[in-house]
Amino acid sequence: MLDIERKGPAAWLWLSRPEVRNALNDELIAALETALDVMEKDAAARVLVLAGRGPAFCAGGDLARMEKAAKMTKARSRREAARFAKLLYRLHSYPKPIVARVHGPAFAGGMGLVAASDLVVAAEEAEFALPEARIGLVPAMISPYLVKAMGAQQARRYILTGERLGAREAHRIGFVHECVPLAELDAAVAKACERLALAGPEALARSKKLLLRVQGAAITPQLANETAAALSHTVSHASGVAVLDARTAATRPPSPRVEVTATPRSTVTPIRSAQPRSTASVSPSTAVRSSPSSSPAPAHDASASSLAADSSISDSSM
Repeated sequence: MLDIERKGPAAWLWLSRPEVRNALNDELIAALETALDVMEKDAAARVLVLAGRGPAFCAGGDLARMEKAAKMTKARSRREAARFAKLLYRLHSYPKPIVARVHGPAFAGGMGLVAASDLVVAAEEAEFALPEARIGLVPAMISPYLVKAMGAQQARRYILTGERLGAREAHRIGFVHECVPLAELDAAVAKACERLALAGPEALARSKKLLLRVQGAAITPQLANETAAALSHTVSHASGVAVLDARTAATRPPSPRVEVTATPRSTVTPIRSAQPRSTASVSPSTAVRSSPSSSPAPAHDASASSLAADSSISDSSM
């Protein structure tokens, strides 16, 4: 139903109902709820990865469950829907980062699981779709996360039309963070997990909580005060700086050893100008009155003239 695999700093939660394309039923939802509770208390699990066995990531709600729900009373049907809504919010507000690894179809509720995750890494073959309207339903519980993840305009398009969204287009519109060939998918997910694990666990949890607070909020003096308080209450700041200093020192290349050998004075030969020093003395007043044609120009004056000529050529060519 749900397999948990440890890979480095991450715990990979595998939806394991490949025979029904990992469709969501009561048992699988319960298994996800339990796994989230267990992993939250596991300090070794710094990041969670949500993945699917078989050809699909998740095809959405189980048809048998949907048929059963159609025969339920409204009150019971609402309770069942509320359970899935609670799972989505649990994912969205989970204190640890959640990466969705999408290799195949992620439809309806499966697309909702993706939208509720923090990072989405998808294979080029992956597809997303919201077919609810075509079968007389609405994507009710997943709609807030879809709007958040892809924006209101794109959500309108895909919710109302039910058309499929390819991974490359999903990446272009911002719903998918990384789109890679299928053969590179696991490596890309592992790299994302490593990057996330570099941050402090408490800092990640507080950052996610902060994002929930500021998302869509009006920028007001009250919000400014709240964000300032969020920084001042980060107790792990000092320890985080210490960790960063340690990592910087560990990765800094050693300074090259330079040996300086003294050169004896007797071996230093001064370089003298080949041009003999002029013994003629020229008074300042004479130098001012004399024209360029009446006396030979010094060597540095010839260079200056050459530079001036070059400058004039450059200016005229602009």
